[in-house]
Amino acid sequence: MSARRGTRLRKKPTPIYQVVDTRSSADEAEGPDEQQADSDACGSKDPCVPETEPLAQLDMGDLVEYVVEDLGKANESYPIASRGKGMKKFLRNFEEFWEVFVRECYESEILFTSEIISNFVDWLTTLSSSEVRAIRHTTSIAAFALGNALVDTAASISEQLAVATRQLNAETNSPAKSKTSPGVRKSPNARKVALLKDNMLLYESRLQQVLKLVNLVFTGVVVHRYRDVMPEIRMVNMQCLGHWITNLPDQFLKDNFLKYLGWLLNDKSSMVRVEVVRILRRLYENEAFTEKLELFTSRFLPRYLGMCNDVDNAVVQECIHLLIAVDKRSLISSDIELQPVEKLVFDADNEDIRKAAAEFVCLQYDAFGVAVSKTKSAKLKKEQLNTQAIALVEFAEEYIQNHGVPETAVETLVDAFWGLDDCRTEVIGHHSSHIKEMLEKLKHAYLVHSDEELLTNLALSITHLLQTEHASLKREAEVIVHELIQETLDKIDDLLEDDARLFETLATGAADTPNGKPNGKNKKKTKARKRKSVKTQEITDVEYGLRISLCRLKCLIRYLNIREYIPLESSSVPQASDAEDSTTVSNLTLGRMDKLGAALCDLLRRRTRSVAQLDEGFRQVDTLKHSLMIVYSDLLWLTNPIFKNAEDKRTSLSDPANSGGVSGDVDSTGEGGLDSAVRLQIQKVCLSRATLEEALVSVLEMHLVKAHGTTDGESKESQESNDSQPAADMEELVFEDDNVSAYVKEAQRFAFVTFCDARCLFVEKFHEATPPYDALEWALPKVLILLTQMHFENEMDDAEVEEPEFEDEAGGETPAVAKEKAEAKRLWEEKQQRKAELLVALGRVSLCNPNKKHQAAAVLQYFTSNGKTSVEVVKAFGKQVKTEAPVRYLEIQMTALRQLFNAILVWKEDLEAAEATDKPNEEASAEQEELKEKVEINELELKELARRFSQSLGVGKITSSLRAPFLRFLGEGVRFSLEKPTHFEFLEAMRAYLSHLDKSSTAQLRERFTQRLEALSDIPDDGEDLDPRWRVVFDFQAAITTATNTNARKRVSNGEVLSPSLKRNRRSASSEPTPTQAASIAEEGEEARNSNNVEDRPRISGNDAGDEAKGKRFNDQLLNNEGETHIDHGNRPESPNHKRIAVAEKDVDSQESITHRKRLRQQQKAEDDAAFDEEGKTEEDSPPRRGDEEVAEVDTAVGGTEESDHSDGQRQHKNDKAEEEDINSRSTRRKRQRRE
Repeated sequence: MSARRGTRLRKKPTPIYQVVDTRSSADEAEGPDEQQADSDACGSKDPCVPETEPLAQLDMGDLVEYVVEDLGKANESYPIASRGKGMKKFLRNFEEFWEVFVRECYESEILFTSEIISNFVDWLTTLSSSEVRAIRHTTSIAAFALGNALVDTAASISEQLAVATRQLNAETNSPAKSKTSPGVRKSPNARKVALLKDNMLLYESRLQQVLKLVNLVFTGVVVHRYRDVMPEIRMVNMQCLGHWITNLPDQFLKDNFLKYLGWLLNDKSSMVRVEVVRILRRLYENEAFTEKLELFTSRFLPRYLGMCNDVDNAVVQECIHLLIAVDKRSLISSDIELQPVEKLVFDADNEDIRKAAAEFVCLQYDAFGVAVSKTKSAKLKKEQLNTQAIALVEFAEEYIQNHGVPETAVETLVDAFWGLDDCRTEVIGHHSSHIKEMLEKLKHAYLVHSDEELLTNLALSITHLLQTEHASLKREAEVIVHELIQETLDKIDDLLEDDARLFETLATGAADTPNGKPNGKNKKKTKARKRKSVKTQEITDVEYGLRISLCRLKCLIRYLNIREYIPLESSSVPQASDAEDSTTVSNLTLGRMDKLGAALCDLLRRRTRSVAQLDEGFRQVDTLKHSLMIVYSDLLWLTNPIFKNAEDKRTSLSDPANSGGVSGDVDSTGEGGLDSAVRLQIQKVCLSRATLEEALVSVLEMHLVKAHGTTDGESKESQESNDSQPAADMEELVFEDDNVSAYVKEAQRFAFVTFCDARCLFVEKFHEATPPYDALEWALPKVLILLTQMHFENEMDDAEVEEPEFEDEAGGETPAVAKEKAEAKRLWEEKQQRKAELLVALGRVSLCNPNKKHQAAAVLQYFTSNGKTSVEVVKAFGKQVKTEAPVRYLEIQMTALRQLFNAILVWKEDLEAAEATDKPNEEASAEQEELKEKVEINELELKELARRFSQSLGVGKITSSLRAPFLRFLGEGVRFSLEKPTHFEFLEAMRAYLSHLDKSSTAQLRERFTQRLEALSDIPDDGEDLDPRWRVVFDFQAAITTATNTNARKRVSNGEVLSPSLKRNRRSASSEPTPTQAASIAEEGEEARNSNNVEDRPRISGNDAGDEAKGKRFNDQLLNNEGETHIDHGNRPESPNHKRIAVAEKDVDSQESITHRKRLRQQQKAEDDAAFDEEGKTEEDSPPRRGDEEVAEVDTAVGGTEESDHSDGQRQHKNDKAEEEDINSRSTRRKRQRRE
């Protein structure tokens, strides 16, 4: 049978009309081939319909059961859902088959003389309810195609019926007069009237028969499949219903059919919501349907407005167009609030949504739509244009003043209305004579004003003019931009020369002053003071002009590629021989922007060298920030074509249709053509990046001074060789002047953020690239890595201070005291804000460079920070990493914990060395006390950090998908802890995670722990004088033993000691503790550590390269992390009112048989710690929950003991919370004492 079916499918297909003729002459064999074809479409491999038995005599239930069983065993993909080669057109052909089949049945009248269609409807209705996905999907598609064909047939019959009715009425009520007898009415033709009546009755009968079949499809398939679990079926279901309503409105444009469309506006799938909105939009665009849609509109209009806040941009855009169609039918009353739609004009993220909302707003104002309402050549009058401008201004003012829209959003408003005919074509066409004058005023305003915000808005306006579609306006705008850029660059060049001259003059004068002899003549002193006053004024003027000019260029380069508007840039193209070397830039002719970058780098060196002796006029931090931003923005514009070219090439190679052509082009071009242009661009990028490196180093080392014995020549040679003097060998300056200190810190903060952004752009992006793109791989200079790490650590330590607290004075505070308090509060908030900005920058680096975990660990270590803003940043970062790569999140946690623990070990070694000194003195005692306090504080911080890390994983047991990685995570912690006795105390951090283990995982962890413990030697007996480190080991063993292991409890009750038996008298070989590793930002140091100590790396998963996330998404989540709410598909906010689940482990055995009382107390303490009930967990720490169903799932995963243990956890809560508060208070007190 299979061979015969395969032969049938391979032979030439039989025309459908021949199949229908065969069915008309042999009813006993009707439909088996069609049903077999339907089964084949479901993916069946064997025949399901016996050809020897008539279909009418088959039991439909048995047949369906057989088909379902056959396809259930196949368990293969089916053609409709397949994306394989040759399957793209299958769906269209499959639907067309049913349409042609119904049409042929109608034309041959089998539709009315046979039950073939009815049988198919019954068969498809039954199969469309199958639990097998392939059957349900395929037969639903077939049923919808069959129903669409029947509706088209009914529409055709309805038109024929309407024609027959008109002919009958015309014949019956004919006003014609008889020719032979004037004045006598002509009698109708009886035979013709009878024939027309018969035709009308025939059409009515046939229409009712077809509608009956359509009703069977509706009640049997449509009514049930609109709730199907597959969004694809729900979407096609709504498409089918929309087709019926559109083609047969007399029957289906009713509320009992429209309600299904309204209900699925709340569908959880965005593809279904988009399709429903599109169907409704087509209905509203038909003016004939307006009256019948009034009741439906009044019911679902609030939902239309609510969908403007949907989380899917496609839904929002289609919903706006739907509301435009509704408003054009005058179905929106004046009392409806339209702010949800109108506010989308200020949406800066999506241009299509913004412009659609602007089109809707235009419908609400009488000033718009005048030209559209007339002929296409109609022009607006000047008064009407003014009215439009006034309307837009009033609209912007209303939303800025009353609806919380920021003033900066006006630029998005301009962009939204810019593309509309009324706001662009007519305005520009009417005022074409004033355009040039307007551009001249823009240029003049840009060259005169100095406010950065105003300059940004003016630059944005110029950019909009350059993007216009009007050729004349675009030409005028380009001319103005060329002149503006030329004048700005010329002025900057002149001011840079003046600045260099003044700086050299002051430097020479300062060098000559100490060697000169004092002159006692008052006349010469007066002249010197005058010359100094004149020089100071000149410095101030030059510095002000330079700062403003750089600000103007910075605002322009933010939106425009300056190189495209500089004529000299085109002359910098090297010859063909120069393009062969893609890794060097020696043959590259420097353009004007390259020279400007070098000049700005020299400016940064002058401003950052000998900062304490720098003249106050030169000490302007904005000059440094503008210079850095210009160099970095130019680098971004240079890299843009590189990334675009690589993306286009990758897209072309991935396209099978163009793969051959692309490879041929690449081979034919070789080293010339397009490849030469790419190599030239890469050379420019490398040159610009080197300039940025030098500028960053200059700024980041401005707080350091050369070590004694290093000459200026040696320092310069070291910088030129890109191997600057290590920052660790340079002396750090302490600035007594607060203004100088603020100048240095602000400049270095901006340089650090810029460096992090550059790392996101280059690092790990080109390390596996093919030539010539491999030249873009960025080998970070060691000095730059050390400087950025030094700045990060200094800023974090400086900001780690307690919030200032003030006591209330009995007599009230004076204005001076109040001002002092406000100033202290402001300074503390500024420090916390700067700290949060640095964490955001480092978090972006980690997300864009996922192969390095030390940056992410450095961010997560501030989970226990004092500042609320910093903690929110760390939470948002942790959530982002956990969402994108949960396994990597565990690895980062392990790295962070071990970094802090290694630092504690080093401090303990220093403390032991200090205590071992033979001659203690007062200074040594103070140092010992400081080390003791530091160790105690950081040990508490390690426990608190581990507790918060554990809370960030969620409430209750770990999910099944993370069970194996989480067990490997704990296994790695156990391995590291039991390597040597000095690591034993790391088990305290691991205990915080034990509450997430289920019984089986706890048993596996205990087995691993026992194996590691048995490998140690000299295991002591339990006693009062037990070493604290071994006490930690035994406590951890008790925690994992008493949790789930019943056999272990039995052994305890029998008096057996929990320590493992001694099998091998040896210790595990391992290296000495690694030196302290701070929150490293550098990859090179990390790679060196990994290569020297392979076993010291956390081994949780083999590969995390696929876990790369995007820094932008981290920024978006960070901006919305305060006041966090859970958003459903309709973007309706809900308060995160989730139940907190207390996880407690029940004390199932009193263990009275243990002889050592202290051991009993330690075991009880271990159980209490393992039963930490998560009560201190905040709502931000817990994952999104859907309701009681997820709580039930957690309870099921935990097991049967969870319910009984809950009450014990609540009883333990007060003691745990009190202990936690005591720890926190002691930690805070010690930190305050240390700072004092």
